[in-house]
Amino acid sequence: MDKSKKVSVTERIQKFIGAVNDMDSVVMVPCQLLDESTTRLNSGCYRKFSTADSDMHRCFTLLKKAKYYLNEGDALEFAKEDGIDQELRDFVNHLEGLYNSLNILTEIASGVTKHYQNEVVKN
Repeated sequence: MDKSKKVSVTERIQKFIGAVNDMDSVVMVPCQLLDESTTRLNSGCYRKFSTADSDMHRCFTLLKKAKYYLNEGDALEFAKEDGIDQELRDFVNHLEGLYNSLNILTEIASGVTKHYQNEVVKN
């Protein structure tokens, strides 16, 4: 990837949330997306979904749930639910890994800070 095109995780999250917010403000009656084929989404620059029987309403719901779990941090509880889409389950698993990694890194940063304050600065 070209260095000039690198985007931070925070920027990618903000872009995703913005796109979902735009989608939500445009789609006034989500049930009208029922039975609308995802064929257009499965061509060109869009990635394929794991199931061929998906419709636009499923995509709409999946994206809104992903945004909610990203914002609210309730993804770990959600992972226990049955009948969730594979894309959303994968997202939740990755999000859980990110949460765990950030918790570990936060503890390490706190430990370095405390050590510096209590041991290095005092000497």
